[in-house]
Amino acid sequence: MSVTGPVSPSRGQKFATTKRTNSLGWATSDCHRCSSLSRHCNRQRPRCSACLADGIICAGYVQQLNWEGSKSRKGKSARNERTKKLDLSKSVEAIAQLPRPTEFTFVAQSTVSDRSRKKSFDQPSPSKPTTPLAFEVIDTVLRDSSSTTYELSSKDSSSPWPVSRTASPVSVNDVLQLNFSISPKVYRLPGDLEDSLSFYHECFSYTTLTFPVHINPWQSAILHINDNIPCVQYAAVALAQRQQAHLSGQHENLSVLRLKDRALSIFGTHLNDVSLESAVSTALLLLALDYIESGYSNWIVHLQGAYRILESHGGIIMAKDRANLRSQIAQLLWYDVVAALLSRCGPAFPRSYLDQLMSWQSEAEWSMLALNGLPDDMFCDMYDLAAAATHPETVTLSERSSFQTKIATTFIETHGNEYFYAMSESWKLGLLLYCARVFPFSETQSVSSNAKPAISNPSSLLSIDMDPNSWANPHELAIRILEHVQSLPPHSSLQKQCLMPIMLAGCEIRPDERELRQVVVDYGERWKRKTGFWLWNSGSEFLGSVWAANEQALMTGRPSVSWTEVFPPSADYGFLFG
Repeated sequence: MSVTGPVSPSRGQKFATTKRTNSLGWATSDCHRCSSLSRHCNRQRPRCSACLADGIICAGYVQQLNWEGSKSRKGKSARNERTKKLDLSKSVEAIAQLPRPTEFTFVAQSTVSDRSRKKSFDQPSPSKPTTPLAFEVIDTVLRDSSSTTYELSSKDSSSPWPVSRTASPVSVNDVLQLNFSISPKVYRLPGDLEDSLSFYHECFSYTTLTFPVHINPWQSAILHINDNIPCVQYAAVALAQRQQAHLSGQHENLSVLRLKDRALSIFGTHLNDVSLESAVSTALLLLALDYIESGYSNWIVHLQGAYRILESHGGIIMAKDRANLRSQIAQLLWYDVVAALLSRCGPAFPRSYLDQLMSWQSEAEWSMLALNGLPDDMFCDMYDLAAAATHPETVTLSERSSFQTKIATTFIETHGNEYFYAMSESWKLGLLLYCARVFPFSETQSVSSNAKPAISNPSSLLSIDMDPNSWANPHELAIRILEHVQSLPPHSSLQKQCLMPIMLAGCEIRPDERELRQVVVDYGERWKRKTGFWLWNSGSEFLGSVWAANEQALMTGRPSVSWTEVFPPSADYGFLFG
């Protein structure tokens, strides 16, 4: 079996005259029940999935009688004529009207062409929740740049799944021009599970990305849904159904919790029996399942569990020749480092994992920039900050200055793209702000003149005061971060990737700066609605606690309070914003 996407009008014309039986496959028109309700019908015989899902009796389909000499016998059916009227242009605007991800289905690979069926290009029925298209949820800002072209293709002869194609001025051009294809083999599943797996592949798997990558860690997991031990399948379906519920503004079904419980139970019982890839995929999906519900959880349990799984199979060396596994480990390392920055209890994965992974890393497969928005050259410095934060009292002024210099002078090749520049600057400033709060200067400390960086490329410096002493001003850094984030289009994936910097910046906004606080709040609410990730609920609690503490300090005449004082280091539960 394989996964197939909706049929484009051109393909619909090609197979419009394909004969179908009266008992198998799909009907040529909606069932009587769906037709009377004016809702989408998948036309599956003998009963459509929509009726089965509602628990009602499917009234069956109209049977067409072909007479000798009729138009249908001559290959000129009314269906073919209707299809011609729906012939869309190949523009982005036309492609954007293709059916929603929830209308995709899993069909037998051997009969993909024969079973291609007509899709309705009308507006979605109000009886089913409308969810954003994958490329609407993951709307990369590259198409808004004058130096960039953005092209979407509704079909790809090499893959049954339509994917976004991107051209970018950054150094990952070759990666973005690859044919991103995946044809997972799956068994026939009940309709709601089919929809969920299709939604997972077409929508969720792109939600966290900056732009598409050839080796997508989320899509890599789908390769293992056929394993004899179905923990990956249950976790992926639960993840998709949770995001679908969030996007539609509805409460999730109890089936999400049942699927999660089933995945955890099977995973725990058969941990020694599943393959390494299946185990890592399940660990990543279970972490994501909690992540889209809340930014506050016991992340260390997830991450230490994933690390132990890898160690029990031989360690990081097992990923040397496994590109899919490497991309998943990269995503786990990302969550590990971001969570460790806020918990200040150190990463679960050792630095050797990061060093080995980055030595194998190829932009032809994935990059941290593409996966999470952080320029790759800064990730090792970010890991070192998280590790040093476990003992901030031992970090000397010289070590802190070294951190700041490396971060501020890291050269990021943006090829003149103002939006990539703004995103990169936001991360640089965010990490400098982190240094200022976690490794604070005393009032008598200052950076000596010999601590100033030797600048070989002045264009690599931040657009702030060249004096390194200015890097210790949290409020100034916060204002600069917000300026950069506001310069990004409000619905671009580049702005979405600035969550961690904007959270740190939000903590520094003063009580009288209501408009700036509203910028932070609007950012979180907008991306909560757009992605279906509810971690902003935790983000608002995080900021609310810091703001309340500072308002209390202001009323009592005390100095402002850092977020590090409001939230002391925690080895158990913590925040994850990234």
